[in-house]
Amino acid sequence: PDALTAHVRFWEGAKLNRSSSKLYAKLERESPLYSPPSPRWAVWAMVTEPLGLGYRQRYRHAKGISSVAKKPTIQALRSFGPSMLLFSLKPLLASTKSRQLHANYRTMAAALAGFLQGNGLTTRTLLDSETTVSEDFAITAGDLTDEGLALYRDAEQAWLKSLDKSRCWDDTAKLQTCLERIRSNPYS
Repeated sequence: PDALTAHVRFWEGAKLNRSSSKLYAKLERESPLYSPPSPRWAVWAMVTEPLGLGYRQRYRHAKGISSVAKKPTIQALRSFGPSMLLFSLKPLLASTKSRQLHANYRTMAAALAGFLQGNGLTTRTLLDSETTVSEDFAITAGDLTDEGLALYRDAEQAWLKSLDKSRCWDDTAKLQTCLERIRSNPYS
């Protein structure tokens, strides 16, 4: 009975301290009824070890806590080769039959190409000023400079989310703010 009452008191005190995971883990280890991890944990650790997951990643994975992925370096992106596809208009056009959406996607691609070319982030001309965007329009890693690749890596998802919210398909404000951040801190 003494161990049980100590255990109940321990957990009542621990509920107040759940905000700090290290303290919570320490309190759990110091509990009078603490038992070491089960053999299932050891087997699961052997399964996840070849995946390159360390102890913390395995713990976070087991608890369902998402870990923030690190951004790949420019050298890592370049290692896939210059033909690595970054943006393609063809799957966007194939996803819908709406002529209005086709026009919107073409406007978006033209705005992206114009922004990249206008800021000197391309190694070749992606789009002539008088040419409309063709269905085969694509941007590969070889088409962008290192600064352009860093911009695409950092800003692409945020830019697409902002387009979804605003429905202004030629808006490049999010790209501009990210480019300013990259140019002010080139080692990020």
